[in-house]
Amino acid sequence: MSCIIEYKLKIIKCDDPQMWYANKVGETVPYLETYEDEYLSLEPAGYKNIVKKEDAELIRIKTKI
Repeated sequence: MSCIIEYKLKIIKCDDPQMWYANKVGETVPYLETYEDEYLSLEPAGYKNIVKKEDAELIRIKTKI
């Protein structure tokens, strides 16, 4: 049986209402890359944008195919 491993960011908090993910606490968003203090993700409109590391957890999702 094969599996697909996918990584996502779970938004755990957001103290800045101006951040694009402020209304996504508790949700997962796409994960693209890791930087020193932030992650790179995709906004719903498709634009690349950052997520502060303190605001998210990198999670691994394993899906059987």
